[in-house]
Amino acid sequence: MIRLARTIAPLLRALLLTTATGAAVSAATLMVGCSDENAPETWVKKLDDPIQRPAAIKRLIQFFEDAMTKANKDRADANVKALLDKIITPLSDVYVKGDLDDRTRIELIKFLADTRDPRAKAAWIKGLSGFAEGKGASEDDVRWISTAVGATKLEEAAPALGQAFIKLEAGTQKGSQAYKNVHDAMLQLASPQWKGIIVERLNHKIDKPAGAGDNAKVTAYQNELFWQTTSAELAGELKDPAAVKPLFKAVMTPSKADVAGTASMALIKMGKESVPFLVNAIAGKDPEIVDYAKTTSGASPEEAKAYVKAAAVVLGAIGRAEAVSPMVQALESADNDVTRAVVARELTKLPTTPESEKAFMAAFEKVAPAALMPPSGQNARAQLMEAASHFYDAQMVPWLLKQIKTAKGSDNDKDAMQLAALVTGIKLMTKAQVADVKAAVDKEGTQVEKDALRLATDVVNGCGDNVACYVSKVQEPMAQEEKTQFMGIKAAYMLAILGNAGTSMEIVKTLPKVKNAAVRFSAVSAIDHLTQQQPAPVADALQKIVDENKAKDDRNMMQADAPVKEIVYRLRAR
Repeated sequence: MIRLARTIAPLLRALLLTTATGAAVSAATLMVGCSDENAPETWVKKLDDPIQRPAAIKRLIQFFEDAMTKANKDRADANVKALLDKIITPLSDVYVKGDLDDRTRIELIKFLADTRDPRAKAAWIKGLSGFAEGKGASEDDVRWISTAVGATKLEEAAPALGQAFIKLEAGTQKGSQAYKNVHDAMLQLASPQWKGIIVERLNHKIDKPAGAGDNAKVTAYQNELFWQTTSAELAGELKDPAAVKPLFKAVMTPSKADVAGTASMALIKMGKESVPFLVNAIAGKDPEIVDYAKTTSGASPEEAKAYVKAAAVVLGAIGRAEAVSPMVQALESADNDVTRAVVARELTKLPTTPESEKAFMAAFEKVAPAALMPPSGQNARAQLMEAASHFYDAQMVPWLLKQIKTAKGSDNDKDAMQLAALVTGIKLMTKAQVADVKAAVDKEGTQVEKDALRLATDVVNGCGDNVACYVSKVQEPMAQEEKTQFMGIKAAYMLAILGNAGTSMEIVKTLPKVKNAAVRFSAVSAIDHLTQQQPAPVADALQKIVDENKAKDDRNMMQADAPVKEIVYRLRAR
């Protein structure tokens, strides 16, 4: 018994020692493991293990999110940058290699995009190319990648983003969640490498569905709208002469009505690059455009020359002086009231000349009293009387009063034209013309015109020929009130009539105080009229105002700045 106890004792000591030692080793290992779990390097190593890879990706992303939270979302923070130095390249490599489940892949690419770190560019390009080729990436990948490519303006990714753009179908459920990001990224990058894609997309036919019943047609239409409106915007940024004709065809084509506005704006942004083509088009000197108009006319003789109206609208919006003579010639050769009225209206948007005023007045008198202006269906003569104010010439007032006195047509047609002519007369009248305009308003005007005349008379009597006085009037608080806004409108018109190139910048300085949308429109229109030479400084000053209001997120002023942006485009086109 004693002998057995002696035998067992050493064995027990050995077992106890072994257990204690093992426990100590396990505890030490556990302590080291806990320390490593908080080190990114530990999880980077686990990326090599397919089983541990999803958890490792999730943990590394959590490291980044925690660092960003501590840094108040500042990617330039030193700790965030230090972390990315350790994890961005390994994680990018994992995405490029593939072999990830959908959920993990999308979570990973969202992170890689959110870092805005160009070291992830291989993954970004891989995802875009994979989607375009139908290999291992989806619209979700493109949705996130495009934000990073746009934000970093990664030109290297332009080919892949262009191919993803072509593949993305905005009319589908998944495409609808990604198309805006792709659109925004392409405008941010505006790569010259896309010139061929732009022209190719713009040349696509569009079949506008009659209703919402045919889902396939509706989807196809939405896809084309996305491709073509984005392409048109890019064309305006890149100013590629090869895109001018496809853009103009989009303006002309009835089925592309939803693209036409964007296409027209692109041609305006291109400015002088598009004018030579448009001048030829309005004169019917481009055989391809002439034939194209016939094929899209629907057998309508009027629409067979749709290129005249379309070119006039764009030339008017661009506003360059070299378009005056071609527009006058087109006006004189117009063979129907609609074309005549449209060209005459657009002529008022060009720099004023005696030739253009004479042609406008002759055209007005040829337009039938009952003629309607497309697409609004409003009385054409009334619209022309309203447009005449943009000549900013007080010498037109006697002619306006004559047209009011000799008005023809039905009572409705006469009233529409006369009231529009009265308002234009009030806008253009000088102090010496007040009595004549008042006599016409008293006879033919409503209370609206009488109130406008009263306000305008106070302004013009108070300022006379004093430009500085009108600069003061346009920004007065009372001129910003809706009931008395015609004070500001009249002051703006008098600035355009009496001012010079130097007056433009004085008006620009008033704009922060000009809150009323109608007065603001009148003020920037005066700037446009006065700034025919050296427009760049004025355009820059206006753009600064637009940018400041956008930075403040002032919704009301951002809305009121819509005409300001249009004037900036016109000035830059010069």
